[in-house]
Amino acid sequence: PKCSQAVTCTLSMSCCTTNAGIRRRRHECHMQLILFCSPSPPFIQQVNITMWREVKQVFEEVNLDESVRTVVLRGAGKSFTSGMDLSVFETLGKELMSNQCGGRRALLARSYIRFFQDCLTAIESCRVPVVASIHGHCIGAGIDMICACDLAYTTDDAVLSVKEIDIGIVADVGTLQRIETLVGGRIAKELAYTGKNISGQEAAAMKLCNASLPTKEEVEATVQDLAAGMASKSPLVLSGTKETINYARDHTVAESLEQVALLNASLLMNSDLGKRPKPGKTFAPLPGFLDASKLD
Repeated sequence: PKCSQAVTCTLSMSCCTTNAGIRRRRHECHMQLILFCSPSPPFIQQVNITMWREVKQVFEEVNLDESVRTVVLRGAGKSFTSGMDLSVFETLGKELMSNQCGGRRALLARSYIRFFQDCLTAIESCRVPVVASIHGHCIGAGIDMICACDLAYTTDDAVLSVKEIDIGIVADVGTLQRIETLVGGRIAKELAYTGKNISGQEAAAMKLCNASLPTKEEVEATVQDLAAGMASKSPLVLSGTKETINYARDHTVAESLEQVALLNASLLMNSDLGKRPKPGKTFAPLPGFLDASKLD
């Protein structure tokens, strides 16, 4: 169903009944994606294979849905997420070792890693802003997720950690590639080399998160207001601004100036220019991204 000013719709993935996956909740012109991961005592959420698949799927669907203007990503229960469900490594290890050829094992391992990378890159490449709302634990894969988000807000007492160093792997799905831009090289190295826990207040101080607030309720209220505010802006300009900022991170100033010149040359003469939506009204939606599955 399409979202409207007065209706909140709830859409659930079928796997939510097994506590794994994403519940999608629409509110006005933005969407909340609530993580339901596999529980482990004391019910701190872990990211399993189903969760990885659905992260990619749901953000691809957001790109096809013209009614979505912003996305809020938050965890259900006591935590944002405590990271990867370690049974995933066991399952993948058994499959890899079933192949007798070392080269083929390596190629298969690379394909798995690229799959996990693509799942989280779907967050970063989503055409609308994505805001993380963090409470409890945000460990390992949780850091990968929030680094791929546009904005992140956390409770003061949240526990965040780049934990891969303590389980014997190099973080390989996005943290090491994105975190330096957020916190600087030396802080990024300190977090990645030590696997140390930091509080939400520390995360905000080092710019891993935008801000920390005393309670979960305050974080969620702040994020809700922020998402609603962004959703009221021109979706054409909001999407173009996100694309331009992300492009500038990975390119030179000269290349980035050329990119925005070309972008605005195509977008500048738009129907939103110089307008503010009237009370009770909103800017016209963007068309959904091309859904190739519908082509003949």
